[in-house]
Amino acid sequence: MVLRRMIQKEGFLSLYRGLLSPSLGFGAINSTVFSARSAGTAFFQGKDKHKELKLSEKLCVGAFVGFVQSFVRTPIERVKTVMQIRNRASTKSPYSNSLSCAYSLLRTEGLRVGLYAGLLATIVREVPQYLCYFIIYDNVRERLEPLVGTLASQACAGGTAGVMGWLPPIFCVDVVKTRLQSAPRGMYSGMYDCAVQSYRAEGITVFFRGMNIAVIRAFPLHGTIFLVYETVMKLLGEGSDYD
Repeated sequence: MVLRRMIQKEGFLSLYRGLLSPSLGFGAINSTVFSARSAGTAFFQGKDKHKELKLSEKLCVGAFVGFVQSFVRTPIERVKTVMQIRNRASTKSPYSNSLSCAYSLLRTEGLRVGLYAGLLATIVREVPQYLCYFIIYDNVRERLEPLVGTLASQACAGGTAGVMGWLPPIFCVDVVKTRLQSAPRGMYSGMYDCAVQSYRAEGITVFFRGMNIAVIRAFPLHGTIFLVYETVMKLLGEGSDYD
């Protein structure tokens, strides 16, 4: 229904509104994710580069990754969200492209509000999301590799880690984050106010709206991320963090 309505009112290209921001930004996000993981792992390993981290240390690394990459992810998702949701005359985006949107937000609302609106909500979502992200990947891959081979195990393990990271309550936080980033300035005083207003206006189901799509998207997206990362590292002859 949503797809049909968008195509009828705004045309087929409306489905790709805001594509430039994630296209340019996801490379930066993922490089930050894997760089932060390498740095966090190296911190706990010290001089022994082959040391197996304890579970508590792996959890700390995951939380560190989630926190660090939130500062890269927030402005990218802010621009994407504004491009996709803020409409002019109800049907057309008020910005010609993502770069124009980012410049307008920065000029009119400043850096903190313009591009970093929803930073706290992003951190609250990303830290628990990445807490077990790599742990799930490692464990699923180790168990699947003898059965399905290296490439399939990497893709399936990455997809599983991605899906697990979007289940409630993490997805519920994402709903609040998206509303904060798409709302006009001053509409909400913070995460709690946004959650309360949303609940009063639309009920508990508002925090689960769109979850099916997010989970379906997560499997191929994160499966591809790990598959590409592992393949590129192998081609470079450097191995990966999982060897």
